[in-house]
Amino acid sequence: MKISVIKEKILKIEIDKIIVFYNFSTKCENISKCDILIDPYTFRYKNTDDNIFLIDSPGEYEIKDLFIKGKNITGQSKNENDSPTTFLLKYDQVKLLICDKIKDTKTTMENLKNFASEVDVVVVIIGEKNFLSPSQGQTLSRAFSPSVIIPVSIDNSKNHLKAFVSAAGGKEENQKVLKLKKKNLIPGESKVILLQ
Repeated sequence: MKISVIKEKILKIEIDKIIVFYNFSTKCENISKCDILIDPYTFRYKNTDDNIFLIDSPGEYEIKDLFIKGKNITGQSKNENDSPTTFLLKYDQVKLLICDKIKDTKTTMENLKNFASEVDVVVVIIGEKNFLSPSQGQTLSRAFSPSVIIPVSIDNSKNHLKAFVSAAGGKEENQKVLKLKKKNLIPGESKVILLQ
């Protein structure tokens, strides 16, 4: 599994020969060259290729050996399809959790733990207003005792990322592409990786 960020707007996950894009930006255009697009806020996405499998709502999806589960864990809306969705991707025994547009509340944490009790990698989207603050994102990420934590700033703020790293104890690794194999992941290590 390889993870990178494209144009500071898209999380790219390469799994064997499957390319998954996770659109975490509110301003994203012309997504192409992927097999699966996870975009829980499709009203902001205009150019969908007919060959791209679009995931825009909660549910369970299986594509080849990749399992994707999306769930509204926030309780922010009565209509599940209108709410932010958290996604869990499983492939070759590696579990990756993407936490987007959630708030640090006791109910949310309990729901997250019920949804994904053991994960190897946590991607947490941080920012202002409806997103976790850097310190909230750090607290939420560490609750899973993952091997790797990847913070992503919704508004590309270097200050948010610096604050996240500071809350993590000031240690991080900068990488363009993160390569993961289950045998190399150390549970509880909680290594912070900043994708460039």
